This record gives sequence, structure tokens and C-alpha cells, in this order.
Amino acid sequence: MTNAQLGLAALLNLACLTTQAQAVNSLGMTLISVPAGAFYMGSERDGKEVDESPVHRVTLSAPFRMAATEVTNAQYEAFDPQHKQLRGKRGFSTQDEEAVVFVNYQQANAFCAWLSKKEGKPYRLPTEAEWEYACRAGTVTDFSTGSSLPQVYQKNQATDRNTAVVSLKVAQTPANPWGFYDLH
Repeated sequence: MTNAQLGLAALLNLACLTTQAQAVNSLGMTLISVPAGAFYMGSERDGKEVDESPVHRVTLSAPFRMAATEVTNAQYEAFDPQHKQLRGKRGFSTQDEEAVVFVNYQQANAFCAWLSKKEGKPYRLPTEAEWEYACRAGTVTDFSTGSSLPQVYQKNQATDRNTAVVSLKVAQTPANPWGFYDLH
């Protein structure tokens, strides 16, 4: 699996959504209600990805719920116990409370389908717009913290868009104003 695939798996797997009201599910995932609303999506800053511009207005017409943290190894392995064999591969993601890695888009969708059946509520992956809206948490800047990330957010990974992957125990950075952790 390439670093790009790892990044895709991590991004797509960071949260599952449900439209049903609940605070904590049977896997211990805290689900946060996100209001409908509009925001400016994208970035014009140096170092942005080609698909991040131009900045454009996006309206999310319905509220949704999203997990406060990434899916952990323990949560994912309730669905796929064989995944535990991948822990520590390449030297990271060894603990139960670390964000799950080595999961592709199809596996992330299968996890959501399994969780939907288990909980009796619909779960799905967030759209890119929902993800960025939750990330920004009602702010108009590139990050919920302003135009840059404070040093405390940079302890877990590089923010210079390099492809290095590091272990990340969930909820190790301060929550954004809406209560989401580790989104940047």
C-alpha cells in the first residue's frame, strides 16, 4: 500500500456519519450533531493541492452527525478482527486507541454498512464538503484555529503536506469549536 493510499484510507475512514440522534454508539464512538449551513470550501494558500481551488461557496442543506474522532483500531477490529495482523506494519498504529490505518475506501464503506446493521441506524462516510465544514467548525479561515495551526496541533504529523505517516492516538489535539479532534 502506498503512502497516498494510506492517506486516502485514513481520510475516508476518519469518521462515519449517521442522521439519527445519539450521543455514543455501541463501539464507544461519540457522535456530534453538525448543523446545516453554508461555508467557503477550498484554499488559495501556498502549498495547497490542485483540487483545493478556487474557493467556492457550499451549502449543506441538512444537519448530520459525525464521529468526534477517527475510527480506532479497536473499533474497526470489532468489524474485521483479521485487521489486527496489520498493527505495527511499517512501525506505526500498534495500540487500540490509535487511528486505524491500512483500510481502503471499500473497506471503510463495508465498516459503515456493518455498523449500520449492528446499530439499526444509517452510517456512511462523510462527503468532502461535510468533512471540511466540520473541520472549519463555522470559521472563515483555512483552519478552525485561524490562518495557521498552532504548534500543539503539529505534534502528531507534519503539516507541510509530506507523505510521512505517523501513529496517532485519537483525541490528542485540542477539539475544534464543534468538538471534533485531529481533523487537520
